Amino acid sequence: MVNVKCPGCKSDHTNVLYNSTDDFQEWISKNPSYKITDTFRVHGEILKCVDCGLIYVPRNEALDKLLQTFYTLQKVDEEYIVEEYGRRKSARNILNKLSVLCDGSLKKKLLDVGTGPAFFVSEATKMGWDAMGIESSEESCIFSKEKLRLSTISLGGLEVLESYPNNMYRVITAWDFIEHILEPIKFLELVFSKLEPGGVLAISTPRFDSLASKVFKEKWHAIIPSHITFFTNEVLLSYLKKIGFEVVGLRTHTRYFSIQYLLNRLFHKNNQSSLGKIVIPINLLDEIEVYCRKPVR
Repeated sequence: MVNVKCPGCKSDHTNVLYNSTDDFQEWISKNPSYKITDTFRVHGEILKCVDCGLIYVPRNEALDKLLQTFYTLQKVDEEYIVEEYGRRKSARNILNKLSVLCDGSLKKKLLDVGTGPAFFVSEATKMGWDAMGIESSEESCIFSKEKLRLSTISLGGLEVLESYPNNMYRVITAWDFIEHILEPIKFLELVFSKLEPGGVLAISTPRFDSLASKVFKEKWHAIIPSHITFFTNEVLLSYLKKIGFEVVGLRTHTRYFSIQYLLNRLFHKNNQSSLGKIVIPINLLDEIEVYCRKPVR
């Protein structure tokens, strides 16, 4: 049974933006796990809520079942791991901004939700943060423990976050996470309760009102099976403010990739060369990066 109600405001007043691709259900049945660097061009029906503007794939039993195993069975993505240097560089740039927003104070609790192989947590720890993470993939948790020597990564999903005390964290981050989950607004509300007064939430997510989205339409690279909720700038900021956050920073998201990685993606290869050691910044202006603060009351 399909639930067309908006996962944000719960309205059922919607418009269809894109019909489901013919092979979406077949893809679901044949792909029980998720790979970070997957680029499958299939998707479910994509709706837009007329009342709040949120864009989403309708929730149904098949989607619920898929998400129960999609991330828990996720393997360590070697294509992602080989780009460790660039991903750590991206992390350091973000952590420098977070340090400024937190008045330069370290030894504060930082939680990264959906941390994957935990390069971000590892880099934060090196920079002096009391950093930890939550990750639903058991293999990624093992990787972070055995390869990165991290003991602060908890296996699970939002139920783990929910179990933590309120007003506990100075910073909570969620990079490319909110577009994957069934209840994105509930997640934002939960984060608000777990941050200490004055604490900062930092997130990134594909921007549906970007030029790339408008030009490429349903062939836009961010429309993939695992992305089930999309935000425009206006809608995301509206929900954050409605929950009680004060937006203190907004920019498009920059990543660092090696030239070899970019060539491999462009020509569908898996080559390795000295070009893998040269990283460059990539910003397609189609992903929003938001920093917001829980007010001190």
